[in-house]
Amino acid sequence: MPNLRRSFLARLGVLTGAGVASAATGAAGREAGEAVLPASRERVVSIADFDGCDPSGRTPSDAAFSGAVRAMARQVRKAQFGENSNQIGGRRIIVPPGTYRLTKPGALFDSALLGGRTQGLTIEGDGPSGTVVILYEPRGDGALFRNQDAALVVRLRNLQFHGNAPNSDLIESVSSGGAQDYAFDDCLFTGQWRYGVNLTGDNCNSEWKFWRCAWAGQWKAFLYVGDKRTSDQFLNYWFDHCKYWCSSAWIDMHRGGNIKLTDCDVSGYEPTAQTHLFNLRGNNHAMGVDRKSTRLNSSH
Repeated sequence: MPNLRRSFLARLGVLTGAGVASAATGAAGREAGEAVLPASRERVVSIADFDGCDPSGRTPSDAAFSGAVRAMARQVRKAQFGENSNQIGGRRIIVPPGTYRLTKPGALFDSALLGGRTQGLTIEGDGPSGTVVILYEPRGDGALFRNQDAALVVRLRNLQFHGNAPNSDLIESVSSGGAQDYAFDDCLFTGQWRYGVNLTGDNCNSEWKFWRCAWAGQWKAFLYVGDKRTSDQFLNYWFDHCKYWCSSAWIDMHRGGNIKLTDCDVSGYEPTAQTHLFNLRGNNHAMGVDRKSTRLNSSH
């Protein structure tokens, strides 16, 4: 009997094991401006294939990441049969093991490179948990990942985000309906940031999923929705089998809601001053959005 799961994943371009290695190797030596292979022959872009890539962390890798995003953006396409009003994303971006120093706002991703609303962006670490580190030391203020109402169905997997950026955010997502549906799988969040995720806009910025993630850093709040330039249409934030082992606020929301935390461990939350793990603010929410469901483990 054929392996139906593998054939299904192959149709989606989700190659595993040797498939990832061979696809990445096939791209070796290609510069950012050279022709790329048809999607049927190659489905990934590797950071290692671009000038400026330094997995030792000694020098900035901004140019390599920008080159990879540009190469991915060149492969977006329009839906062939009108089944989707958005552009369809091209290749996955693969980051081999190492520590990559980024210094420019938007260096990890800047939606301005897409040229329109695009569904499908994946940035994935190709190594065991904790071996692919994105180190952000910004020269000037600004978020490492910037989505200005353009990228939908965003997937970040097997990456550690470490910030020396107390005045900058990890992710800035601005939405009028074009920035939504993010998922994080097996990611680590460490270091110093202003906010981990800073959401603004007048619609959506919804459906954020965190699965098997861990936090051990410092920030004003990891997930932040302020009271200005935001909306009660910011909905559905799910945290499942996560570890929050730091003493900064986890969630601070003035608008929106529908938050669910399932089987999460907060035993490392030990603030030295009075603070709150969750800050759900405001007294003028739309009907039905101000809900939170939790199932936590706080034992030592």
